[in-house]
Amino acid sequence: MCVACHKQIMDIHGHHAAVCSVSGDRVKRHNALRDCFHHEFCSNAAWGPVKEKPFLLPFSSERPADIFVPNFSGGKGLVVDFACTCPIQQKYVRPASQTVSFTCNKYAQEAKYDIYENRVKSEGHLYLPIVFESFGVMSDDAVDFVKKMLQSVGRSA
Repeated sequence: MCVACHKQIMDIHGHHAAVCSVSGDRVKRHNALRDCFHHEFCSNAAWGPVKEKPFLLPFSSERPADIFVPNFSGGKGLVVDFACTCPIQQKYVRPASQTVSFTCNKYAQEAKYDIYENRVKSEGHLYLPIVFESFGVMSDDAVDFVKKMLQSVGRSA
């Protein structure tokens, strides 16, 4: 039995531990990813990142920018939106077993791009969701960003 949510369903593979939301572990993982990228990479790359920048979307309290990088490319700011998902959820398990990074790419499209991309672009910014699977794979669109970020960290070191 899960001590946090009292569900009877526990599994030997740790699936429940990766998805249980009761004790706040999902939020803690998300914030740990955000903070690592903000403090260790974007700041060290001298990009002037802003964590959880408010008021990017007019008439909305939503904050799609876990990290906002001003003047990222062509004078446009970059809104970086982090998420973490689990490929062994029932709805993902079959396609995730057949295609590498299926789950994070599907989640990036449905839960991030479809909701925020056009709205962020209409405000003159670029939008990039970076979605990790609980087993470590990241969404395809994030790879070029991570390479650019690491190159900038290397130059500023």
